Amino acid sequence: MRKFSIIATFMLCCSMAFFSSQSFAAPSKDDIDVENIKAPPRDVKDILLVLSQARADKTIIEKATKILALPVPNTNDAEVLNHYYYRRAAAEDALENTRGALENIKKAAVDFPSIKVDLRIDETFQYAGNEASQGNLIVAKKISEQGLLVVPQNLRGWTLSFDRQIVNYCLGLGDFECAKSGLATLENDYSALISVARNPNYLSRINWENTLEATRGRYFLAEGKFLEAERSLRRSLYLNQQILDGIKDRGRDALDNEVRVSQDSSSAARNFYAQRAYLMTDMAKAYLGQRRLVDAEYWAREGTMLAINQFGPNSGKTAQMLLTLTRVVAEQGRNAEAVLLGTAALKVAQQSTSYPASTSIAYARKTLATALVADGKYTQAEKVFAEMVENVKADPDIAARFPAQDLDWALALVKTGKAAQAATMTGEMLAKNGSRMEKGSTRLAMLTAFNASALQASGQSSKALTEFKTSVPILIDQSRNDTENNTQSIRQTQRITFVLEEYLASLAQQAKTDSSGAAAAEAFQIADLARGSGVQRALTSSAARANISDPQLAGLARREQDLQQRINTLTELLTGLLSAPPAQQLPAAQAKIRTDITAFKSQRDDLKKEIEEKVS
Repeated sequence: MRKFSIIATFMLCCSMAFFSSQSFAAPSKDDIDVENIKAPPRDVKDILLVLSQARADKTIIEKATKILALPVPNTNDAEVLNHYYYRRAAAEDALENTRGALENIKKAAVDFPSIKVDLRIDETFQYAGNEASQGNLIVAKKISEQGLLVVPQNLRGWTLSFDRQIVNYCLGLGDFECAKSGLATLENDYSALISVARNPNYLSRINWENTLEATRGRYFLAEGKFLEAERSLRRSLYLNQQILDGIKDRGRDALDNEVRVSQDSSSAARNFYAQRAYLMTDMAKAYLGQRRLVDAEYWAREGTMLAINQFGPNSGKTAQMLLTLTRVVAEQGRNAEAVLLGTAALKVAQQSTSYPASTSIAYARKTLATALVADGKYTQAEKVFAEMVENVKADPDIAARFPAQDLDWALALVKTGKAAQAATMTGEMLAKNGSRMEKGSTRLAMLTAFNASALQASGQSSKALTEFKTSVPILIDQSRNDTENNTQSIRQTQRITFVLEEYLASLAQQAKTDSSGAAAAEAFQIADLARGSGVQRALTSSAARANISDPQLAGLARREQDLQQRINTLTELLTGLLSAPPAQQLPAAQAKIRTDITAFKSQRDDLKKEIEEKVS
């Protein structure tokens, strides 16, 4: 992560016009070097081959099986029974039986709680996590909140762990205000802990910061702040590796311990390998959000290979890593490969658990269906989406919370002649999520445009046209910016093309009764853009600028490009401040940067209009 001192931050803020993006320092030795990563192969045969040839870790399976074969101890000693059920929970988890893991950890935490406070905190933490794995996020959040109440001063590191759980559960529930408040609490607790801790175990201290950065990364991802997410995740990956290097050959996990010990940063290597795999897949999502698709594929592959090697080819963790890789490959327009990966991920998810309502299986179906949509196989996609919903109905609690609605499902419904169902779905999505999305954001514009498309296809042209007019300009502007920065996603292009096709149909209907010809003229402009032959789009690319023969026009183009670079640089600085600890966020500097970004955007828009006029 590139780091700025407070003085350097003020210098950059006050003198941004004289700095280019090269002003930033090179990554320090403490950071993951993501700029020089090796490009991944251009197909997924290697991943599918490894998946087919890999074998589950028989050592882990044998350990877990032996533990589950042990009879219940013939004793009234609550501590002995506590360890028995705690260990059974770990064994069930190793065998991917999440329901069995929950049943056993609940017995340990509720029926036979340990009298040792550190063990009681540990089992409460595990209990919350297992409830969450079953989709019981409200229950899990309450357990974490109860766990916070029993953490003593000498074990305050656990406070950060419970804070992290609460933020993640709030995000899972879609409660962003709760997540924001929880993250603020975590940041304050971290600052307080660092200020009072005296000679803590070095692994514990590293893990405290790791907890903070990993949680920030997850929060920023959920908010669509992908650059901020990348920064935090990069730091967390570095810290995670330090922890793994520090605990090699030092500790044993719950499967090995005949006498129970707390599973923390000095012993739980398996947990930190799992965290690393999830950090890698989160990093892939952060790059996916930035449309840096080669980087995204690299990290998705790394997470997948780590999961296969550490947890086996039939692990739920492996299935989750494969799902992220499927998404990345689909975004690159490699649709047939995405379908292959999605099919493999679904197979792994089904092999990882015997529970039909498993959310792992549901998400695998959702991802496969999305890949099928991208590949133009709409009937198959609609069938897989329907199977997803039908299977989660086996557990009413999961069915009530599972986010089944999806833009790709809506697209499949439109393409298979079920536009009315699509309009109902997108309308509900807009009503539920639109209010918390930033006005003018690309995410809100895409959701609005899909709703308009469904309305148009279902015969509600007038209502659709209103929504198209508010959303399409935002999508077009984003598409142009992506083209300039070489970050355009093929998958994103497919979606925008679908929207523009429906917009054209809506304009065509309006043109029948529009004597002014305005609707027809707009339709021609949209059609021109859809064919990719817009004059402005060509002119705003770097290659076009380099070949402009008119000196005055070339000067305008350079000024427009310089403004975009300043905006990018200021935005990167702003995100660095936003992701810094509270005491280093410099609110006054942030306000100045925001003002400058707004001014530069306005100036850039004026220049783009002037360029348009000169070439038209």
